[in-house]
Amino acid sequence: MRVMVGDDISLLPDLARPIFRAIALAGEYYTATLNETGKVIGIAVWMPAGQDLFSTYASLFACWLLTWCKLIRDVGRSRNS
Repeated sequence: MRVMVGDDISLLPDLARPIFRAIALAGEYYTATLNETGKVIGIAVWMPAGQDLFSTYASLFACWLLTWCKLIRDVGRSRNS
């Protein structure tokens, strides 16, 4: 994942956010938590049969393309700094 954000790990939430938005729109997700603290320690995701993560235009545009443009801009800035 670090290679997708130009080794700037501060951008990882921006990379993960559209993926989870698309899953929330069309798929299912489940979290595994610690009973004592409620801390999330794992996640499992499923998309319906025959559907990919960004298979609809709405999920592709709203969830991915806008964020990808931001990531490209931010990685470029961090490289030029």
